[in-house]
Amino acid sequence: MPTWLSDPTTGMYLILFVALVIAAGVWVRNRTRRTLLIAAGLFAALALLGLCDYLFESPREESVRKVREMAAAVNERNNQKFLAHVSDSFTYKNWKKPDAVTVIELAQRYNVTAAVFDFNRERYNQVSPTELDIVFDARADSVGNERFPMHFGTRFVKDPDGQWRMKTFAFYDYVSKEDGGEKPLPGMP
Repeated sequence: MPTWLSDPTTGMYLILFVALVIAAGVWVRNRTRRTLLIAAGLFAALALLGLCDYLFESPREESVRKVREMAAAVNERNNQKFLAHVSDSFTYKNWKKPDAVTVIELAQRYNVTAAVFDFNRERYNQVSPTELDIVFDARADSVGNERFPMHFGTRFVKDPDGQWRMKTFAFYDYVSKEDGGEKPLPGMP
């Protein structure tokens, strides 16, 4: 499924909707068969676009879903659920896949929960047919209502089983984003 159908931009919806409103207005004014067919065609195109968007998950949408599921796994302290979304080819500094559970151990040690948000669609980059980058913000909330915002860049890879999984990540300061350079994840060596 082409990405422009499975993951259309808001602009595509807006253009079709505005065209539909204009066509419907012209039809109400003229009441001709031609204008009715144009309005019906635009309605069908808008409905088809919405249906494709709903039924088919693009690589970007799958990666965003996986990041959300990983945050839920951190909050549940569920190592297996977390590692299910980490690729066998995972690397971060000198870590490999089994070391990725350190994220959950840090959450336990500091008694925090994770929240992910603001997935920047403009910064999404399909590097190759099997690799993509997504950028998002995250927050660690402690029991004492302290919040630690972070900015992440992640690379996902399409594993041999056809699933997109996290290959690596980079952590940045929340305010300066990538401009401030990569930082170590708090609590990590």
